[in-house]
Amino acid sequence: MTLSHLGFLHVTQKTDRIPPEIWDGFFFDAFAHLASYLVGLMGGLVVVFNTWKLRYESD
Repeated sequence: MTLSHLGFLHVTQKTDRIPPEIWDGFFFDAFAHLASYLVGLMGGLVVVFNTWKLRYESD
């Protein structure tokens, strides 16, 4: 059983080109892609915060 067959994943757009048997692979790829953006955003915020802290700490 896969996540889409168990009802954990629902597709709300027209999906007649993608067979339901391979939806899980597409969901996995989408989640991995979004996770990379989230990690990049968090890393960027750490860099911005540290730069801001170093610049204003030295004054």
